Amino acid sequence: MIVGTWAWFPIQWINTLLERMNDLSLTIADFPQAVLTLGRPSLWLILLYLIAINLFFLQWEKGEGRKNFLLASIAPFFVFFIHYLTPYFYFTGEVSFIDVGQGDSIFIRLPHNRGNYLIDTGGVLSFDKEEWQERTGAFDPGEDIVVPFLKSKGIRKIDKLILTHGDSDHMGGAPAVLSMIEVSEILLPITKERSALETEIIKIAHTKQVNVRQVSAGVRWRMKTEEFQILMPFDKTANNKNDGSIVLYAVIGGLTWLFTGDLEEAGEAKLVNKYERLSVDVLKVGHHGSKTSTTEKFLDGVKPKLAVISVGRNNRFGHPTEEVLQRLRNHQIPIVRTDRHGGITYVFFKGNGTFSTVLP
Repeated sequence: MIVGTWAWFPIQWINTLLERMNDLSLTIADFPQAVLTLGRPSLWLILLYLIAINLFFLQWEKGEGRKNFLLASIAPFFVFFIHYLTPYFYFTGEVSFIDVGQGDSIFIRLPHNRGNYLIDTGGVLSFDKEEWQERTGAFDPGEDIVVPFLKSKGIRKIDKLILTHGDSDHMGGAPAVLSMIEVSEILLPITKERSALETEIIKIAHTKQVNVRQVSAGVRWRMKTEEFQILMPFDKTANNKNDGSIVLYAVIGGLTWLFTGDLEEAGEAKLVNKYERLSVDVLKVGHHGSKTSTTEKFLDGVKPKLAVISVGRNNRFGHPTEEVLQRLRNHQIPIVRTDRHGGITYVFFKGNGTFSTVLP
């Protein structure tokens, strides 16, 4: 209003300065450890921060000079240090079924930061659409749900990213997870051929120097009292990607767990025939409760005490089907599902734990 068109000169100069500052910030953010993941602070940690910040300003006002400023900084930096180390002092562990809509993503955190495992990352199934139907800003469960969830827990590294099979609703979010969180190792099932998405993920992993392992039945590992064993696939002869899923058996928090990916009827039959004495406490229902999974023979074999279904609300597939729900009811198996209960978490200490849900 004062200088008229002459305003373009300072505006152009300020805009250029802001752009350069933003470019510098992005460059610095790409440096290793430039961004620190602390996790959501607890109430007592927030109170410590408030006390430390007030002490900082009170001490700083008492005098001038670098020495006094450094003395004043001790309190907030001490609280920050405690916050940074908090994940290493968690006495409890957890198994969380993340609500990613129509897909799977399960996070396992062992006590004292002994291990962080992520089974699948969620993703969006793609369908042929008209140009006007395409979203301008695509929703990515990996970037928009899984990564914020992990960072809220203070997770800085995933020890094993277990991608059960090549469907996008199970691994579509993996590129986002790989780009935002350090991953030590990726486990993929052995198969005759890789999907385009699997090939892309392998390329990203090699770029980031992440170890990629093709695994089959017999692979196992143990972390003190927690045990993990891959039960399937047996070989590369599965009829489809779903029956070629990684099936993981685990002993966690005093319970036995079976994570089945998208295992269907043929795969379930092979599983119970191979492992005749297999029985579990918690079953992750295969293929989101599709009618082609969770058969009577399978339920008779594994005898679960609780069924968890990861499924999207009002999905176009009609999952979980009434047939599967009725089979589970007939076996008197309680059911929890992400479309109705939201995120499902089991928090445990040694051999005991508690289930809870978080509505979306």
